[in-house]
Amino acid sequence: MRSTSLQVRDIVNGVVVYVAVRVLIAVALITGVVALFQVIGSVLGAVALVGAAVLVGAAHAAPIIAYAGWAREDTALGLVYRVGVIPMTLFSGAYFPVEQLPAVVEAVAKALPVWHGVELCRMATTGDVTSAAWVHVLYLLVVTGVGWALAQRQFDRRLGRV
Repeated sequence: MRSTSLQVRDIVNGVVVYVAVRVLIAVALITGVVALFQVIGSVLGAVALVGAAVLVGAAHAAPIIAYAGWAREDTALGLVYRVGVIPMTLFSGAYFPVEQLPAVVEAVAKALPVWHGVELCRMATTGDVTSAAWVHVLYLLVVTGVGWALAQRQFDRRLGRV
């Protein structure tokens, strides 16, 4: 891609948008199936659920893309799964309330993007949307923006300017 007229930002933007579209397609299909079982309270809730999931996907994809630009070998991405994805999933609040965890672990769990995504998706499916939804959305947008900027910087360093 770099040997074409594409700039580094075009490549990074394309990868992030590609991930967001893949998440959109997967979540839209899953939401459709879940809606058949009348789990989601309203059509607006279903749309909010899809939007929240795409935002969570982007908030995870952008920093991982930056990390991938830094990694010298693809084996470094396995570390992300073992040290990042599995603990984040366990302490996301999806399986049990994070309030049951020790205070330090609870604070760490609430600092992770997946917790904010779980809270947003829970609000969307139950219809119990609070003012905290804006905090979750803002947090995920900030993580996405920072990850996106880091990815562009890292790929610019790695691929160089023409």
